[in-house]
Amino acid sequence: MKKFITTAQFAKMLFEINLSTFAQALSQTEPKLNKKSRVTGEPLPFNKVLNCRNINLQLNYDYEAQVNRRANKEGIDEPFTAAEHTWARKVKGALARHKDYIIDMLNIDFNKLDVSKLYMPYVKLRIDSQMYIADGKQISKDSLIDFLPPATDYDNQPAEAKVKVEYMKLASIKEFCLAGIDYQIV
Repeated sequence: MKKFITTAQFAKMLFEINLSTFAQALSQTEPKLNKKSRVTGEPLPFNKVLNCRNINLQLNYDYEAQVNRRANKEGIDEPFTAAEHTWARKVKGALARHKDYIIDMLNIDFNKLDVSKLYMPYVKLRIDSQMYIADGKQISKDSLIDFLPPATDYDNQPAEAKVKVEYMKLASIKEFCLAGIDYQIV
């Protein structure tokens, strides 16, 4: 059974997560694509591309602790200290905001938040399914590879096994499963 919630209710739910939590999300995002191929210089042949995926993730993680644990497992004793994120700021729990979007932390009115500037930071555990839709038709990721920007390499982390943090716009999340409850976000 699905429970229907608004994006504002979803933001409040993420805000209230106090511990590291595992969840699943079905999202529909517009991937960042270069206007021209990195290889051939040809223009992007699509007007609108969507990345639809079902992912398992970890919320409200302790980034520094995870990086340091992985480094210790590899015999690296130098402590890692995370720098401030370039464009996102944690609000509370598993909720983040764009750095330019100011929120009164003492009197948050979730019904008046600009959800287009709210994000869910997470560590991706696995992708259960993924497909790309370009101009209304399913395409293979191979047809986009040359237009995707290079992946972040997380060189600042000392361990070989990197902790890769991603941010997803709340408006991109269509379904969410937490503690055995399926939420449809409307």
